[in-house]
Amino acid sequence: MITGISNGIFAKLQYNNDLQTNNTNYDFTSTLSEGVAINSLGLNKVFIIATERSASASEMIINSLRPYIEVVHIGSKTVGKSQASVTLYDSHNFQRQGANPGHLYALQPLVAITVNKDDLAVPPTGLIPTIEVIESVTNYGVLGDTNETLLAAALASIQTGRIAIDTQGIRPILDSNSFKPHSQEMYLDSFLPFKE
Repeated sequence: MITGISNGIFAKLQYNNDLQTNNTNYDFTSTLSEGVAINSLGLNKVFIIATERSASASEMIINSLRPYIEVVHIGSKTVGKSQASVTLYDSHNFQRQGANPGHLYALQPLVAITVNKDDLAVPPTGLIPTIEVIESVTNYGVLGDTNETLLAAALASIQTGRIAIDTQGIRPILDSNSFKPHSQEMYLDSFLPFKE
């Protein structure tokens, strides 16, 4: 839905050495399971807000889209967890049904990892943001409000193509010409022929 790509590998789930037969590729698809076409934005650039609390699926989306389109990650370094786990219960087949009711625990071993089409995994140290914006209790703001720190950084980046960070949070790099159409582009008012 983001890219409009209708074929190719989005992500791969790679299991540990004991479960290699379970390895799975998740391909792009242009239809839902009912055969209905998926609406697509057809983007070649996407802005994703992710922080030190973002992991797993969030990181998989960033990592899996990067080989196909430009991903601008705004926020802070992510967790670095792209592993998949299974839940094992105390039962004859490790499933929840039939689990020993006297045992109030289960195991959740990591058995697989997601990688992108180029077999690149999310580093265990996390994904480094394109534009770093550090949130604190002093600048959380209200989700969806255009002045909320991370959303404001994304909007400033979309508008100007860049931002700067100061100790008070974000500071968009703008001037009085930023709001005039084509004010920062080079163009000719009229054709000027060369003179000999």
